[in-house]
Order: sequence, then C-alpha cells, then structure tokens
Amino acid sequence: MTARRLLLRAAAVLMGVAVAAVGCAGTESDEDSGSAAAASNARTVSLAFYAHYAPVSSSLDPRPGTAGFDLHAGYEADLLDAVEAMSGIGVTFLRHGVDDWGGIWLLPAAEGIDMACGGITIDDGRTRGPDGEVAVRFTDGHIEFRQSLLVRAADSARLDAYDALDSDDSVGVQTATTGESRLLQLIGVADDDGRLTEGTVIVIEAEGGGADSSVVEATAGSDLRISPGGASAELVGRTRLIPADPSKPEVVYLDRLQSTGLDTADTSESQLDALRNGTVDAIAQGIVETTAAAAAYGDEFAVSVIDEQVETGGCTVDADDADLADRMNTALEWLTDHGEIGFEEWADNADVFIERAAAWAESAPASPTDE
Repeated sequence: MTARRLLLRAAAVLMGVAVAAVGCAGTESDEDSGSAAAASNARTVSLAFYAHYAPVSSSLDPRPGTAGFDLHAGYEADLLDAVEAMSGIGVTFLRHGVDDWGGIWLLPAAEGIDMACGGITIDDGRTRGPDGEVAVRFTDGHIEFRQSLLVRAADSARLDAYDALDSDDSVGVQTATTGESRLLQLIGVADDDGRLTEGTVIVIEAEGGGADSSVVEATAGSDLRISPGGASAELVGRTRLIPADPSKPEVVYLDRLQSTGLDTADTSESQLDALRNGTVDAIAQGIVETTAAAAAYGDEFAVSVIDEQVETGGCTVDADDADLADRMNTALEWLTDHGEIGFEEWADNADVFIERAAAWAESAPASPTDE
C-alpha cells in the first residue's frame, strides 16, 4: 500500500471521528455510549479471495503456504481496503487466499468463512448448494465483465468472430467459469440453461489423474449441463469437450489437462503457455484478463473478439447474513458512485476507492451500524 493511500485511509477515519463529534449535541457520557455502541457493532470478516485472477484479485505470492499467499492485491483488494476505511461501516477483513476456483462462491455457507470474492460473476445458480437450496447471497455488483477471445497475434484476423472458430481450432477454458459456459453457448454447444446438445462428447480425467480416461456423451434424455453455477455430476473432471457438430472447435480445459506437460495450476501464465505452444488456438476469458495479457506480451497475443453480453461481478455472503450484505451494499454503492466507478476508473487511478472513502467521511451519510 502506498504512503499516499495510508494517509488517505487515516484521513477517512479521522474525518469520520470529527464529523461524529460535531454531530453530537449530548453529554460526554452520551458520546462514550455512542463509541461503545459503534465498537460493539464492528465485525471482523473472514474473507476468502481467489488467488489467481490478476489484476482483479490475486495473491502477492501465488504459491499456497507462502507468507504472501494471503496478501491480497488488485482491484478488489483496493476496493475492500476502502470498505475497511469507511467510518461507520464497521468491517475489517481477515483475508485468506484460495487456490481452487471451483465453488469458491459457496465458501461463506461453510463455517469459518464469512465472504468470498475474486471476480465472481453474479449468477442465480451460484447461490445454490449441491442440494439445490439457496446457500449464499450476492452483494450488489461492483465490476462489469465481458467475455472475449485471446489468440496468437498472427491469428487475430482469421479468428475475428466466435463463429470463425472451426474444427481445426481448439479453445482453452477454465472449469466452472463464465468463460466456459458462455463459450459453449456462443458456439452452439449449450443452450441458455447450459444444457448440452445431443451428441456432445466429454472426456473425463481418470480418478487420481491416471492415464486412463472415460467418455460421457450427451443424449436426448441425459440432460447434461454446464453453467456458471456448476455442472452435472457426470462431468466433474472434464478435460476436453468435442461438439456433435463436426464444424465446431474442440474445447480444452487448461486447468485439468494433464497430457500437455504444462504446469496446470490455475494461473494465467500456464494458460498463455498453452496458447503460445499451440495446445490451443484461442483462450475464452473475460476481457480484463485477455486485455492484460495482450498488453503485457506486446505483439505476441491479441484480443480478437469481445462478446456483447455484459456480466456483473460481486461478492458472496451466507444467505442468512443480512447484516454483512447490508454493510457491503452500503459501502459498494458509495465507493462505486452508484455503479459509475469501476475497473476502468481504478486502472486509471488505483487510489480512486480510498479517495471515495475519504469523501464518505466528509459527507457523513447514515451507516448500517448506526441502527
């Protein structure tokens, strides 16, 4: 954290104290009582954040077990720093890096985690546990996403649309992401509910990562699905998906595939290696990731397609934790200026959220912990 940001955070807290003092017309004992009440309403929130989604959410050190793994960096880290700085919201985060993306949004339904974040697209299916019952709720959205294709720069003119992908191409995705589910819709392999078309073949990795694998085929009565909230149980461990239409591209699961010889951790670098060495011809990901990769590697990669559909990302809390949801929504509404401030503004000015936190203290609006 920069010295300027530390000063701004301190200013936010000090201004909040000053405003509260000016607003009190009672006795000294009334002030003491108010301070005690505010302290009693404060919450330490155990936060699980995804460690491999730079620049939105990442660990300073991507290796689990290291000192830097639980140190949060990126857009959401700065946003949550600003939430902590907002006088009256009363939230302090105890942050835990998470290496495994799959189902991170459901962690607040389990004991020990209060909130999860990490570039999680808001989707009703992600609020439900394995039993189909609502287990978590989303906060209000704080970031917008659009899906895209990252390709080798030499292929950008050829692969300038999703329907330009053909049977000679393979597309890399990460399991259980909106990049996966949206790609399947765009190439006509799944409908809007994630139901796979008849004849689609899915290759499943052998238990324990052995050499043998199995095959599952979607039939008229199988109702196999892949959606942002999860996939049919038969599809757990999928490594490849082969469309029924022979003109469509094969889908390769870069976080699962063992035969490439790649480091298959969920990191952007391993995915770029797969694109670089020809394991895949495109990567279907959010525009934040693909734009960052294209910028970082100069003329090597290019973003060739951007989806028109806009997605919104938020955090999850336990379905019954209305208190934390209210606190977060109050803070997010202010920090994003009702949705007017997002990733692009943060990219231009990484202090934008902590500056908004300081302005909150100056305006002294009502807070959820004042009740």
